[in-house]
Amino acid sequence: MLRAQVLAYCTGDEASTGLMVVKKTIGKLSSGTGDAAYDTVAIDSLAGSRGAQVVVPPTRSASVTEGQPRSKERDKTVRRVRQVGRRRWKTESGYHPKGTVENALTR
Repeated sequence: MLRAQVLAYCTGDEASTGLMVVKKTIGKLSSGTGDAAYDTVAIDSLAGSRGAQVVVPPTRSASVTEGQPRSKERDKTVRRVRQVGRRRWKTESGYHPKGTVENALTR
């Protein structure tokens, strides 16, 4: 298994950095994990088209899309976060270790 990681500069646009990583990755992607800054249509579309499971907590103001879903997986995540809360979702989804590492880096 190949793993790619990128630390975005604090002043940089994290979602653009994430798109660059997905575009430059060769082969199949299994998953992509990022914070709420990666909760974008572009990330959902590109990573989803590459077969990746996107593990990104929706923004706090996120809502389920009406009509044609922007991403069925994202809508499923929004519903689950509402149902069990952000903390439990992070543990269930496997996001929690990423957040722990990120918190350690900011200290």
